[in-house]
This record gives sequence, structure tokens and C-alpha cells, in this order.
Amino acid sequence: MYQGTGNFERQTSTSNRGGLRRHSGRPPHIPGASHVYHGVRAHSAAAAAPLVTPDDPAGRVARLFDAHHDRLYRLARRLTHSADDACDLVQDVFLRAARDPGRVPAGPSPEEAWLVRVLVNLQRDRLPPRRRAVIVLHELEGASLERIASLLGISAITARWHLARGRRDLETLLRTQRGETR
Repeated sequence: MYQGTGNFERQTSTSNRGGLRRHSGRPPHIPGASHVYHGVRAHSAAAAAPLVTPDDPAGRVARLFDAHHDRLYRLARRLTHSADDACDLVQDVFLRAARDPGRVPAGPSPEEAWLVRVLVNLQRDRLPPRRRAVIVLHELEGASLERIASLLGISAITARWHLARGRRDLETLLRTQRGETR
């Protein structure tokens, strides 16, 4: 039984590929974290300190989730095209933290910075492969659009389109990472 303060729950429908969905109940399943909040009421003032030890990785991930999932979801929602994609992205961030909780720095500010950086990097990695290839070939390797088109088996106009869209996507990601708004 999980009675934490979060507001996501695991969705098993195929429409969301096992992602998270908004719910007034409980956060998603975090492996090993179900015992962390057992018996803690979300409405109780005494619920502020779950029964975990500092060296309990599952407890740390659960605390990270409770402290940061709302902000990460709002950021992910701005970076993605749908609520389902945003939930999937947030879930991926916490799965990364759950795999190796020791990599997440201690303290509210460093934790949040690490989680935001992971979220932005995961979203960047979700650029379509062809768009990512065009950006890398043109911007980093200096290849011409004609050469890129030849290498990828697309027209030069399509390569130019992928380059423009990729630049725009990267600009949005970088602005978000720096906290800028348009």
C-alpha cells in the first residue's frame, strides 16, 4: 500500500506504454519503494518524515519523487507534445535515479539541478534519429547539405528541413535548460 503525497500512478494501458498519468492518489511504482510510505497519511502533519534510513536507496528515490516530480512534470510538459510523453519522460528520469541513487547529489538545489539536466538530456536524445544525424553532420562535422542528403538517402530540401527543425528544437531545449522564456 502506497499512501505518499505524490499525484501520479502507474498506468498499464497500452495507450501510454506503461507510463504515468495524473491522479489524485499515488505516485508511480518505484521498485522497492512501496514499504517507504506504508501507513503514512498524506494529510497528516506527521507524514513529513517517512520511516527510512539515510542509506536506504528506495527511500531516497521516493523522497526525490515527492520533492521534485511536480516541477519536472511541468518542465517535461513544455518540452513534449503531449501529457503522455511528459509522463513518460518524468518516469525515465526517476528510473535513471533509481538505477543509481548515489549519482544524485545531496541537497534540494543540487538534486533538482541533476534531475532537470537528466530530463533535458533525455528529451534531447529523443530527437528523431534522422534530424539528430543531420545536425551532427552539418554543425559538428561541417558536411554540406548536399553531402548529408547523399549520405542519408534524402533530398537536399529534406536535409535542410531537418536542419531547421533540429536547430529550433535544440534552441527550445537550451532555453528551457537555462530557464529562459520566449
